[in-house]
Amino acid sequence: MKVALVYLGRKGAGPIFTLELAKRLHERADLRCYVAENMEGLASWTGLSVETFRVFSSGKPFNDFFLLFSRAKTIANAVLDFAPEIVLFTMTHPLNWYIISQLKRRSIHQPLVTGIIHDPIPHRGERVWVRLLQHLEMKRYDRRIVLSENFKYYLLRKGWKNIACHPHPLLPLGGSSCSMELAAPPAEEKALRLLFLGRFDKYKGIPYLLRAFDLLPSEVRKRVHLTLAGTGRLDRVSRRLIKKYNESLSFSLVNRWLSEDDICSLMKQCDLVVLPYTHATQSGVVPIAFHYRKPVLVTATGGLPEQVQFGRLGFVVEAANDYALLSCILTVLHNRDMLKEKRENVVRFMEKGEYPKWETLAELILTPEGG
Repeated sequence: MKVALVYLGRKGAGPIFTLELAKRLHERADLRCYVAENMEGLASWTGLSVETFRVFSSGKPFNDFFLLFSRAKTIANAVLDFAPEIVLFTMTHPLNWYIISQLKRRSIHQPLVTGIIHDPIPHRGERVWVRLLQHLEMKRYDRRIVLSENFKYYLLRKGWKNIACHPHPLLPLGGSSCSMELAAPPAEEKALRLLFLGRFDKYKGIPYLLRAFDLLPSEVRKRVHLTLAGTGRLDRVSRRLIKKYNESLSFSLVNRWLSEDDICSLMKQCDLVVLPYTHATQSGVVPIAFHYRKPVLVTATGGLPEQVQFGRLGFVVEAANDYALLSCILTVLHNRDMLKEKRENVVRFMEKGEYPKWETLAELILTPEGG
């Protein structure tokens, strides 16, 4: 079976997600990949059939507007020359909808166009043109794969058809200098090390986490260490609270693009990963945390509770509620056995191979009637 894989993103978890899936598809099908020439980690794609394309010259879609359609046609022509039976888009992209339109209009033998939809509902605060292009892209897929049962049934209720589901597989991160040696569980007298990891987007709920940290009694706060690590512009409330604690030994801010080694180091140093999202579908941070055998504190929104098995592999609290976060942090701080139990559950989850696998996602893609 011939499969064409299209991914036009540049950096972040997208290239890692796509590469891991491409490796499994390559083992099972005649695979050809069509990716952006400036994609991060392109050197790692050795052994795969890859064609690269210039997408955005400046990195800004509006500046390249008049070139975009011709470049999309070039990509579509390359895919059609390969004559695949399945065309897979692993991430949404502003050009995907037009490439799919070209494939459907110009192909004699229609391939099955499949899309992996990471965010069936656009994040709050997302720009209108992004929402529009995402909707156009979703409409053009013949088959849609979501990463949460919650959103599979959401889309079915909305009238969408041909929906399959596969949980987000683990993302292997960490360069050669970052070993998988596991840190010991925190001793009672040590500080509870909390980690927020990811882009500083509005829907991530960072102000709620910082307010929960601020609400801790001063003597208790000395036994907690919070690290915010990622890139992006923080809101005014967050900046004010960070300024208050920037010199504190209980708080660290890492505001820059994180390498794989950075992520590995941060994960190994923490005790609990915190996702205080106010709105979400699912998160790639959760499988990264599980890769490092770390439990996760999530909010009850989207598919996040499903990812932590509704509390077995972490903690679930109400979204957009700083007091709920505060209560959970205090509970864990004063009951380390509870944290130890969650961590042991994650370790067993990993050792028994219960986690979602790339191989089964690849099989689902190659079995159109599955899902």
